[in-house]
Amino acid sequence: MLADTRHKTRTCPHCGGRMRVSTLIPLARAHRPGDAVAIIQEFKRREARRERNRYKRHKRESSF
Repeated sequence: MLADTRHKTRTCPHCGGRMRVSTLIPLARAHRPGDAVAIIQEFKRREARRERNRYKRHKRESSF
């Protein structure tokens, strides 16, 4: 989730829950919006690779 540290709370775009920004654990920091977008895209690419690898591993393990 992207959060601006100048604000006290942030609404989760997935569940709609409200969270205090000060309690969130930052995975990365960006000073410009473009940098934040690039960081999020990289996280999504990594997650997609993990999912593909998990699927391939599961497919191999379940084959007889």
